[in-house]
Amino acid sequence: MFNINKWIAILWLSLLVFLFSCRKDVSPYGEYKNQPEPETAFNEAIIVYFKDKNSGKYSISNPKEFLTEKAIQRRITQKIAIDSTDLPVSNAYIQEVVKQTKGNSLNVSKWLNYTVIHLPEGFGDFEKN
Repeated sequence: MFNINKWIAILWLSLLVFLFSCRKDVSPYGEYKNQPEPETAFNEAIIVYFKDKNSGKYSISNPKEFLTEKAIQRRITQKIAIDSTDLPVSNAYIQEVVKQTKGNSLNVSKWLNYTVIHLPEGFGDFEKN
């Protein structure tokens, strides 16, 4: 027998699925807040990995210098040891890469020990002799 309420519910759900699947303004990775507009003079980005952290300023034995109290407590509660991946990336390294490339540092990862550099237009173009 034909049940109108069942068909209305199916059509309604189909419409909702269609509307939500067509949204292009929402990223599956989250929402970027206060993201600056890209500069037109910069069009390529590279990831620069560093071999070490040059941690002369910070020490694993004194984590309060580079970790928040909340982060330290979370590690104690979850029995996670503080190691070299918790040390910040060397600011001198980042500044040197920015200076050499004349780019901008977009992002820094202390766990993976890298920075993302936005390269200026024409970087890497070499004149042919």
